[in-house]
Amino acid sequence: MARKKIPPPEYVAPITVRSVIEELPEAEVRQALLSSGDSIAYQFLKSWENPKNKNKDLSLIARDCEFSISHFCKIWEHYNLQRGMMLMVGKVPKVMLDVAEDAQSKMENCPRCDGMGEIQHEKIEMRPDGEVKVSLTRVCPQCKGAKEIRVSGSRDARALMFETMKLTGQRGPLVAIQQNFGERLGQTVGTIEKMIGWGEKQ
Repeated sequence: MARKKIPPPEYVAPITVRSVIEELPEAEVRQALLSSGDSIAYQFLKSWENPKNKNKDLSLIARDCEFSISHFCKIWEHYNLQRGMMLMVGKVPKVMLDVAEDAQSKMENCPRCDGMGEIQHEKIEMRPDGEVKVSLTRVCPQCKGAKEIRVSGSRDARALMFETMKLTGQRGPLVAIQQNFGERLGQTVGTIEKMIGWGEKQ
């Protein structure tokens, strides 16, 4: 019995620096390389922008500069994480305002009487003069007829707000002004993550 022929595997083009970079916004790739502070990345960028290499394959330029795919991926990841952090930090004032508002007590419709101030209550009363008085409602015992009650703010929002403002006896501030940007950014991200985590529970 003849063996069944197995079709040859489809050709898969190798992943190169050129194939990776060509799939990304060129302006952002150049910015990532320029701002990386990496000497190899900077040398690759200079060679890439050199008019003499205009027609030279990008992968060959990368090889000449010993600029590997993994090296570029680390730079690209770091660049996008920094951009993402900055965008996220820009939303912090609005998020903190939301947390502060949720931490405040609010006046809401009384759940007992649905904001009507009275509840159904049938009562028949015989007066001394013989007149019969029939009452169908009475003042709501929860809101005392005010129709609203005071509801405390979110406990989670208050705890986060006090912790952020260093009012809970914590050892160190969540957001500290330090000369080390990485540490400051890490602390800021920690605060944001707590706010986001609190928001998801609501």
